[in-house]
Amino acid sequence: MKSIREFWVLFCGAFIAVNAPFACASDGFWGTLYGEVVQDYQSFYTTSTLKSLSPGLLTAGVMANSNIDEYLHEQLPHDDESFLNDSKQVNYFGDSTRTIPSIPIYLGVMGLDYWLSDHESVYGKWGRYSFRTFMVGAPSGFITANILGGSRPNEGRSSNWRLFDDVNSVSGHSFSGAVPMINAAMLSESTGMKALFYGLSVMPGLARVAINKHYSSQALLGWTFAYVSAKVVHQNRTDMNVSLSYYRDIPVLTLVKKF
Repeated sequence: MKSIREFWVLFCGAFIAVNAPFACASDGFWGTLYGEVVQDYQSFYTTSTLKSLSPGLLTAGVMANSNIDEYLHEQLPHDDESFLNDSKQVNYFGDSTRTIPSIPIYLGVMGLDYWLSDHESVYGKWGRYSFRTFMVGAPSGFITANILGGSRPNEGRSSNWRLFDDVNSVSGHSFSGAVPMINAAMLSESTGMKALFYGLSVMPGLARVAINKHYSSQALLGWTFAYVSAKVVHQNRTDMNVSLSYYRDIPVLTLVKKF
């Protein structure tokens, strides 16, 4: 819904405005988090991020403005009650990852970890990175959805981009449902766990397509914004740095992770 997406933008703006005094006054929980979010915004709104978004935007553009979206949509058994019921169950996860209650969950997990642990655990990192991913990606996804102007399939309109005509070119459920899973994947050491979480990250978007709420291109764009936002956030990780060394007079860049 448009009202939910507007809330994303208002929440992100309010967070930055409200926490500015805390950030200036202290380097504690809120001050550190505020500084990280500001850094994420500075890193996200660059030409480099636009390049990262380009493959998803171009693919979605071709799908939306040709017959690909319509063709894929027609292949799904939308009249099959069993298929729809299963898809609705997956969609509930997408519902639960939207602004409420996901933001309180992310903040709650990272807050508990901050006050109960001497060193940040993987759970605290997951909450922090998921929150920051949501904060940096939600406004850009909302703006893009409004600019491209695509409609839902259940509105009886095609997926063609009609600038500023509608607000559904980027699936909010696909974005918000992918955020916690993509961050879990990026924090996982095991290749198997990474594959599992990345696989789960696409399920909310697929469910939206299955229950006739979005076209495939719109689900793809929602996932793309989640992935690129998480990528930017993890590039700003404080437990990783790059060092320059030399091997036989050849410069070598090394990625170092702190444990």
